[in-house]
Amino acid sequence: MTRKVILENVTMTSTLTGEEIKEKYGNGIVRIHCDGGSVSIKDCNFNQECYNVIEIGYADGLGSLSNIDIENCKFNAKLINNAISIFNLGENAVINIKNCYFKDVSNCLRISNENYNKNVTINIENCTVDKWASDTRYAGFLCMQDYTSSSMKESFEKLAFGPHMKINFKNLKYQGTKLTGNLDDLISHFNKKKTQLAYMYISNGLAHDVTYINNKIYFPTITLS
Repeated sequence: MTRKVILENVTMTSTLTGEEIKEKYGNGIVRIHCDGGSVSIKDCNFNQECYNVIEIGYADGLGSLSNIDIENCKFNAKLINNAISIFNLGENAVINIKNCYFKDVSNCLRISNENYNKNVTINIENCTVDKWASDTRYAGFLCMQDYTSSSMKESFEKLAFGPHMKINFKNLKYQGTKLTGNLDDLISHFNKKKTQLAYMYISNGLAHDVTYINNKIYFPTITLS
């Protein structure tokens, strides 16, 4: 049996504030639980304030997803936290986020790999961001957050995000400008004087910010074009 969740041509609006939405409905307003299979979200407009918009596979104990496509979606409101959060990455999974617009977020995408699966590919293509977090600890399009491992040592040993994972950024625009440059100056540096594209954070137990320049062997293989 092939399992597939499809969400297309949906517009979501509300007069409630983000805090009111969170208090009434919880962290995510679109929560997807699918026992394996795939998810497709296309041509949607998310116009209401909230904490997270899309949450996929959060602590549900179900099978890992093989494919996630999020295309031509607009996140048009100010978000307290993240637009897209994916918690359960399947072995050899492919995630495509294409032609999406993000108005005001903490991060556009947060990923976790709670089952330590390998060989995931994430393609982020032709996306536009007006604003992400100003706090340098949490700034960037992508948050790689390990909330499963009890320590940095365990996360590194199990390679929650290591080089087996491929993340490809293509034609990403931030505040009207296409992001280019050396990854050393863009990934997990926590320096307020520089733009931060992505960062790694281990949040279970004693929290750790993981710097890219000193720990590259534990980071995904990242390309920017």
